[in-house]
Order: sequence, then C-alpha cells, then structure tokens
Amino acid sequence: MSDRMRSIKKELPGLTISHKSYALGWEPEDFIAMFGSREAVKSEVLTHWVHANENDEQHRFNIEEPSVDFEKWFVQFNSTETNEVVRQDLTLAAAYGLQGVPALVVNEKYLISGAQPKEVIIQTLTLLMEQERSTLEEIGTNAEACRFDNDKWTCD
Repeated sequence: MSDRMRSIKKELPGLTISHKSYALGWEPEDFIAMFGSREAVKSEVLTHWVHANENDEQHRFNIEEPSVDFEKWFVQFNSTETNEVVRQDLTLAAAYGLQGVPALVVNEKYLISGAQPKEVIIQTLTLLMEQERSTLEEIGTNAEACRFDNDKWTCD
C-alpha cells in the first residue's frame, strides 16, 4: 500500500498521509489463534500476498525469490526502537478496532478496508474530501473580533 499511496498523493496533493505498521500478530500464539495452526499460517499469508501482488501495479511481491537483506532485517527486527514504534502502532490499531490489513483510516473516522485498487481509493478519498469540506459555523458571537474588509483590518 505504501507505493500505491505515494502514487495517490501525486494525484491528490492536498492529501496528508501517515503510514503506520499493523502487524498481524506479535507472538507465535497470535498466529495460531488467527489461523488455527502454525502450519496454516504460511499458506494463508502467502495466499494474501498473491492477492496483494494482483493489486500492486509493479507486481513486486516475488514470493519465490525474496530480495531482503536478512542481516539488516534481523538487526532492525531486534531493535528496541523498532519494537516500541510497532507496539505504539498496534495500540493505535486496537483503538481503531482494526481486524485486518491493509486498512486505510481516513480522518480518524473512516475505514477503507482491504487492498483496494488505486482507482477505488482515489474515488473514495475524493468523495470523503468533498464531504469533509464545510464552512465554519460561527458560535459565541458576543466577543470582540477583527476582520479584514476592503484591504484593511476593522475591529469591533
């Protein structure tokens, strides 16, 4: 989703994106609870990666031949800083009630779930941006205020 969102950002420059990690599980027991057994995890996850690859414009999910530098990955995986950031992201995901990935949370109140095609995400975001645009409703109008009228400031 990161690459797709960078591409979408080019088409919707007013969009602000904050990418968070949401690991499916933290401990081996988490995966067993999700998928029924340790053996079932690999085939289930690989099936999801096949679907993700179908929606990835560059088809970068090469399951048979990973190009990961596992030494660098292992160092990062065991980093205290990485673990803390991931735990913070998991806490946020739990607060949102997320149950799966990928998930796009928009304005902390809308959810676009699943590996949606780019066009669907753009259409949905455009609709939400139009709905969220509104004029301000003035409340508490008894206080003094200043406003810009005819190229000069006027104050009550």
